[in-house]
Amino acid sequence: MIYLASFLFSFIVGILILVLLIRLLSWLNITDQPRQDRWHRSPTPKFGGIGIFLSALIVFSVVYALNPERSEPFPATLLLGMGLIFLFGFIDDIKAFPPVGKLITQIIAASVAVFFGYTTNFFSVRLGETFLAQILNSAVSLFWLVAITNAMNLLDNMDGLAGGISLIVCFFLGYFFWDSGDTLMILFCASLGGAILGFLFLNFPPAKIFMGDSGSQFLGYTLALLAIARLPQASNVFAILGVPTLLFTLPLADTLFVTVTRWYRGESPFKGGRDHTSHRLIAFGLSERQTLWVLYSIAVVGGIAAVVVEALNYTLSLILLPVIIAFLLIFTTYLSGVKITSQSVNDQETKLRKILIKFFLGRNLLDVLVDGLLICFSLYLAVILGMPLSVERQIEFFVQTLPLAFISGYLTFYVTQIYRDLWRHLKVENIYRYVQTAVLATVILWIVRFLFDNRQSMTLTASLIYGAMLFLGLMLTRFSFRAFDALSARTQTSKAQGFLVYASEETLEFLIPYLLNTGKDMSIIGLITDQEMQVGKRVYDLQVLGSASQLNELVEKYQPQGLIVDALKANLPEVRVQLDSLTHERQVWVKVVQFDLVDYQKFGAMDHIRRKDDHSDEKNN
Repeated sequence: MIYLASFLFSFIVGILILVLLIRLLSWLNITDQPRQDRWHRSPTPKFGGIGIFLSALIVFSVVYALNPERSEPFPATLLLGMGLIFLFGFIDDIKAFPPVGKLITQIIAASVAVFFGYTTNFFSVRLGETFLAQILNSAVSLFWLVAITNAMNLLDNMDGLAGGISLIVCFFLGYFFWDSGDTLMILFCASLGGAILGFLFLNFPPAKIFMGDSGSQFLGYTLALLAIARLPQASNVFAILGVPTLLFTLPLADTLFVTVTRWYRGESPFKGGRDHTSHRLIAFGLSERQTLWVLYSIAVVGGIAAVVVEALNYTLSLILLPVIIAFLLIFTTYLSGVKITSQSVNDQETKLRKILIKFFLGRNLLDVLVDGLLICFSLYLAVILGMPLSVERQIEFFVQTLPLAFISGYLTFYVTQIYRDLWRHLKVENIYRYVQTAVLATVILWIVRFLFDNRQSMTLTASLIYGAMLFLGLMLTRFSFRAFDALSARTQTSKAQGFLVYASEETLEFLIPYLLNTGKDMSIIGLITDQEMQVGKRVYDLQVLGSASQLNELVEKYQPQGLIVDALKANLPEVRVQLDSLTHERQVWVKVVQFDLVDYQKFGAMDHIRRKDDHSDEKNN
């Protein structure tokens, strides 16, 4: 009950402080002005971090002081580092630090936490309480605090984003503290969560106030510090680093994504910009609020994965790792191809960077990396579920077999030529080849493993699981881009210029992909057919709305702005009558499409006539 009261109290106090701040800053005309590298379009106060910091600190301190059942000392050393990073961020909001200066302030605040003993114990579990383990623990903790502080700072690029992600992370941290019985940290998470929610109430688009560096750096530092202050299961070494990393999946992935893409374009990763994951999702076709919910969902999935890793033993925890990495690789690679208005390429590239770009981006790097993760996941799952051995023997078998799986897998992938496929242009015929690839890779692995050690070969169950997972993985990864493209096309519908399509099935096979890939400002309402039996069904995932005889009725019902017609259909006398009526009486545009092969000489003559007509039109205008 005390935790819920702290949460609600902090929420109310936070809103009161922020409302007063908004009025004061607006009256003093202290606002963040719109800039080309920023997302907002109107002057907005940016000192929301003050409200988050003060409400969390005040409520936590008051409730702690009034709680008669408190048994732990007040965490003054914990709050010292938090206060320091808030102060540095506040100064940065007033007088912007250069990137190096900001980094130095973050290192100072992180060093304070490390000095007072807030470090991970990852290396202590492996090396014992040795001097080397303490040095490594301190170094990793310092890097972790600075990295997450920067990641959250960079994530603060859209209304409601950094606040929402911070609230989700804070919730999961509170759960972990509750699970371990740390009442003091539960109280702090409740106070911090209420303060964040109060800020989010005023920051959700359209934002009335921004958190500024004082807020984003304070939240990043505080949440990162809480993540390593918790005590994970001693039986799960992977959880010590895995759980915090999974909790901050989105900030870390966004930071890495922006750093790599800007490095590719020859730009600084430290400056502001509109090329983050959030901005690319909007360019993908989502609204601002839809983008927030997608990113919130990713953060929640990361939190759930962290809970699963904490709950499972070390052996089962590892199954999640390749799946998460593969998804992030595919998702971010797809988004990197989404065009954004602020995107540019710096021609002043160093020779080394040109070589690296050519090497990594010109040789199917995504395919190779994802396939490596796919092989690891498939083999690991096959061994865990299909090999009747002890856990220690299963791990030993997996480690011995993995190099053989890489050899057989990559060799098979190369021979079956799946690396020649462009993910965006796959067809159903590719499925058969993926079946062949999975079967061949499984058979080769079984043979090689048997020759390597005939005393312990793969069981039939393990082989079937390996082959099935390999096939499913190839399908899901290769067709992911087409799924994203289809989703992107659907998100454009509300903004698009709607039209109907009347064409033969043969023409549709070429026309639909063309319209979806090039007509981003156009939306297909549905299809018209000559076959009554197809009405009401779906062709190429588009609804068949009616037959050609109902053309006028369909236009009246769906109110399209235009109609695209197959040339063969447009030449039919009964169709021409209806098309003439539509263009003259209903002011509906009609475009005729024809796919044909044209002789080069005729093409040149046609092009000359076309240019001449264009010139005449310009002259007349």
